[in-house]
Amino acid sequence: MNQSFFSGVVLLLFQFIVPGLVTEGWAVTPAKTAAPARGEPHQVVFIPWGEGPGQVGKQDQPEMSPEGPPSFAVSPTGEIYVLDLFNDRILKFNPNGALVGRFPLPKTGDGGHESPAFDDILISPDGRMVLLDRLVTHCLAILDQGGKEIARHFLSDLGIAARRGHQSVGEMFFAPDGLYLEDLSAHRYTKVLDQQLKRGKGNRYPGKPFKEGQRFLEIFLDIDRDKKIGRINLKINGWHGATKEKVISVKNFYKINLFLADYRDNIYLVYSTERPDKKIGRHPVIVTGLKFDENSIETGRFQFHNADWYPLDCNVNCRLTPEGDIYFMDFTQKGVRILRWKP
Repeated sequence: MNQSFFSGVVLLLFQFIVPGLVTEGWAVTPAKTAAPARGEPHQVVFIPWGEGPGQVGKQDQPEMSPEGPPSFAVSPTGEIYVLDLFNDRILKFNPNGALVGRFPLPKTGDGGHESPAFDDILISPDGRMVLLDRLVTHCLAILDQGGKEIARHFLSDLGIAARRGHQSVGEMFFAPDGLYLEDLSAHRYTKVLDQQLKRGKGNRYPGKPFKEGQRFLEIFLDIDRDKKIGRINLKINGWHGATKEKVISVKNFYKINLFLADYRDNIYLVYSTERPDKKIGRHPVIVTGLKFDENSIETGRFQFHNADWYPLDCNVNCRLTPEGDIYFMDFTQKGVRILRWKP
């Protein structure tokens, strides 16, 4: 997830326009209008809040931490999977936004005494679902395309130290050679499974692997948390050779949503800024997406304003496909919308 500025660079901004909506099946999907211009984000699915077949749950009681669905994923063929934690299920939508599947979340935990609190989901190259529990049972669960659990791996067995009640893993993502987890205690990114979701010798990198592991990506924030101004520093490092750097000045900084490379060695950064709104008493969020080549030269950009921002927490709200499409999960007063940006 007002105005963002970037020092020393003249930028082309693309304004996001929400398309009209129609009801189709169980889900609300974009109206069948002309395709958006290349470079504009557009809505691919809308899911209303609730407990029904085509709805998604949230927690917004005053005494509880406000939360929406913690994560979502996109398959290689464009299906969208939403981790509907508060309804104990996974929702699957086809590329046109229609609900085509519902899968219950696995319940049996460590020794059969605890139920995992899955907070992240990815889809493997062959369409299997990968679920991660960072806090309770510290495990990965693998589900087949029909939603049946076929494997479970505890993080300690994958070489990552896990302590009860502590988050030991940060990000989870696929690279061309397999599934990686961010090991917070070791400050490393570790390959825990290969592309076939088999265990093997894990590669370890000080940053996110890039260029077949010959280089790696790092990001550093130099932000005044009170004034919410500062810089985002991107680094493209390597075992040999010079480091490429990119510095982006920001104000009203909110969060980093995505920093990753696609399988074609393009690099993407998505971040959010905010500002107080005296009329509505909320902080409308502006989401900015940037695309860079391996020399840190900007080659694409999008930006949209979310005037209907609904303040719910989640773990992952931005996904990058191997081909370089960005999907963004956005919370509104009426429900969840998922947007797509195709540079």
